[in-house]
Amino acid sequence: MKSSRIALLSFVTLASLCPEGSAVPKAAPIFSDHMVLQRDMPVPVWGTADPGEEVTVRFRGQTKSTKADADGRWMLKLEALIAGGPDELRIGDLVLTDVLVGEVWIGSGQSNMAVGTGGAIKNDPVLARIAENDYPTIRMASAKGNWRAATSKTTLSLSALPLSFAVRLQETLQVPVGMVLGCVGGSSTEYWLTPEHLNSDPACRAAIERYAKEILPGLKERHLKDVARWEQSPRANDPASKPHPPAEPGGTRMPHHIVGKFF
Repeated sequence: MKSSRIALLSFVTLASLCPEGSAVPKAAPIFSDHMVLQRDMPVPVWGTADPGEEVTVRFRGQTKSTKADADGRWMLKLEALIAGGPDELRIGDLVLTDVLVGEVWIGSGQSNMAVGTGGAIKNDPVLARIAENDYPTIRMASAKGNWRAATSKTTLSLSALPLSFAVRLQETLQVPVGMVLGCVGGSSTEYWLTPEHLNSDPACRAAIERYAKEILPGLKERHLKDVARWEQSPRANDPASKPHPPAEPGGTRMPHHIVGKFF
């Protein structure tokens, strides 16, 4: 009975020190063991915590601190780092191990960016040879983290295009390489571009102008008819089902088949 009371007292004491709703500082999911940080430039580190809570990050002798904003978000930057490692990255009480510094690239696009090496080596002898080797300082992750080293045990499950790119890049630069996958099957190329980049390309600019003159008027006319039909249908009670207007010229919502038909 005495031991039960002691245990209960300890629990109550700990509970009073950790109020309900208190959030332990967390790093964004991309920060995990085996990750790669970008070399030769300030490195942002970010996450969430209680509003106003102080967060401290330590790496290679650097100690940086900041406080979470009113929404519980925080970010700080480490000073530029040289390639190498592995090292430990400490974010509050979180300790990440086997962290490298080198080149970090993002592989974005459609499903062809995500296709696994195991499904692509049949007619690709170069990729087959890559899959047989170990590349311990090449790492791959999704935007949710879970970094994995490219070894003969994992390469077949890693994405083929980023892996091939990383191997060639490492052969050239001789530094660790990290690949982050940000691909969505079936997405249009324009969704991966900013309006500024889309408009800065002469061929895209010409396509946008032709879209405005030759395609958009017909799309707007069709949209008006679609809205009229929608207003007379039972779905009119659901505002979310109202037909969307066509994309304006120069935006990255222009249908890819319309942009592509002019090239």
